[in-house]
This record gives sequence, structure tokens and C-alpha cells, in this order.
Amino acid sequence: SNTVVLGAKDIGNMHISQGGIASRVSVCSGGAMYISNGGVAKHTSVWGRSDYSNGHLVTTNGFMHILNGGIASSTTIDRYGIMYISSGGVASNTTVEYGYIYVKGGTANKTNLYYGDMYISNGGAAHDTIITASGIMHVSSGGKANNTTVSAGGTMYIYSGGVTNNIAMSAGLLYISSGGTATNITASSNT
Repeated sequence: SNTVVLGAKDIGNMHISQGGIASRVSVCSGGAMYISNGGVAKHTSVWGRSDYSNGHLVTTNGFMHILNGGIASSTTIDRYGIMYISSGGVASNTTVEYGYIYVKGGTANKTNLYYGDMYISNGGAAHDTIITASGIMHVSSGGKANNTTVSAGGTMYIYSGGVTNNIAMSAGLLYISSGGTATNITASSNT
């Protein structure tokens, strides 16, 4: 517990599998955590940073990859952090603050999406997501989102081939492109 996975020039890769459990790990810029095959990560923080080099902005991401059989719970994806959920991977109770989460074949449960982006596609599914404060959800071909709440400042895009069900709108924005599907939408008077 209370481990820091260093990035950049340090050796910064952690692999968790076959019943291994990691708790309260910080994955810093350039570091990576891979969770698979019965591995579990709890209370992880993933973040990166940006610096100017020769007049150019250079971003270094912290990275978490949840593969088949991997589970991550109570993760915080902070500025420049990335979470990637592949087929068979599961993330629950994730908070995204200025970071990115990609759900491609895996499942994201109970995500709080604040100042970040969430991309769902290729068999990925998101359940019980709250989008607010400049958070953006993108549901594209093969992606599904169920029980989504879009609050003040939040935005949801449904592209061709994306499927959503049970959307509660409250002062947020919803865009549905041709070929996108949205059912059971409820909107408050503030939307």
C-alpha cells in the first residue's frame, strides 16, 4: 500500500495479476499499471504532467490498463491521466478529473466524470455514469451507456452506432448524430 509508481526516466511499470492486490498506488507521469487475470487495484491515483521544452508543450501521461480479468475500484484519474479498459476488464467507482477514460470492450461502473473525457466504443459499456462540470462522454460505434445523468456543465455525444438507454438531463447538453440511438430520456426544466 501507499506505493508510488514513478515514470519518465525511472522504472515505472507495475503488473498485477493472478490474485495480486495493489492498494493506494500513485501512478505518476510516464508510469503505467497493468491489471489482468484476477488482479485487483484499489484506491489508485493516475496522473501526468505537462512541461514546455524548446517552446513546445510536452505532455507525459500516467497510464492504467485494465485487461481481461482485471478489476480496478475507487480510482482517481487526474490531470493527464489515462485509464484504458479492454475486453473483460472492469472499473468501478472511478472519478475522472481532467483525465481520460477509454472503454473498449470492457465495463465501467459508477463513473463520476468531471473535467475529463470518456470514450466508449467497440463493445465497451458504461453504467451509472454522472457527467458534470465540463465532463464529456462520447458513445460511438459498438459502445453502450446505461443510466447516465448529465448535470450542469456536462455534455454527452452519441455517434453513429452508439446506443444509450435511460438518460437523465439536468442543465447539461445532449447531441445525437445520425445513426446514434438514445431511449428513455428525461429532462428537467433546467435543461
